[in-house]
Amino acid sequence: MGPATRETSMMVVRDLIQEDTGKWNRNLIQAILPFEEERILQLQPSSRGAPDILRWLGTKTDEYSVKTGYHVETVVRSDAVWSEQNWNAGLSWVMTTAGEKSIGQRETSFVSSVLVAESLALRDAVLANRRLGVKEVQFEADSAQLIMAITSKMPPMEIYGIVEDITRLSVDFEFVVFGWIPRLRNVEADCIAKQALSMFEQEVVGVLLPPPN
Repeated sequence: MGPATRETSMMVVRDLIQEDTGKWNRNLIQAILPFEEERILQLQPSSRGAPDILRWLGTKTDEYSVKTGYHVETVVRSDAVWSEQNWNAGLSWVMTTAGEKSIGQRETSFVSSVLVAESLALRDAVLANRRLGVKEVQFEADSAQLIMAITSKMPPMEIYGIVEDITRLSVDFEFVVFGWIPRLRNVEADCIAKQALSMFEQEVVGVLLPPPN
């Protein structure tokens, strides 16, 4: 990779993001920043147009609070499973309302940490319930750091864009709560996330393995 060309010397980060999807333009990144592709793809940009910010990295705090006491019929629990070896992740959410359950799951690549994976899973849950027209909902996750990031409005930089998406999407609900639950109460979502990751990695291995002689 040589020096910047006349065409690329004035480019900024937003030029590497597809306007219609909010995702990285992988072909463009491969063309002008091939050696940085993997690191760039691990960054999760906002899909809702969150503003850019400049933030000092401060100290962490374990304090967070969520107001409760309001009965909500729809409860949604999200979870994620992350593979440190290949940066793949399985995401899931389970919605319970009026005794009925709905689930969502998917796999994704270039996930840099378990916190990012958990954040993506919660964003999926919020987006799905918004599309379903749910008005009052309680979202629950077993990541205290994620819930703290949402309620404190001071998320770590690695999940800033995702948390901004969650916040913006949540405006459409008439009532919304984000709460932490112990991992033992989130077993169902955890199993679904593991299933999503397992199926994805089996497909990848199937593609990479040479055919038998």
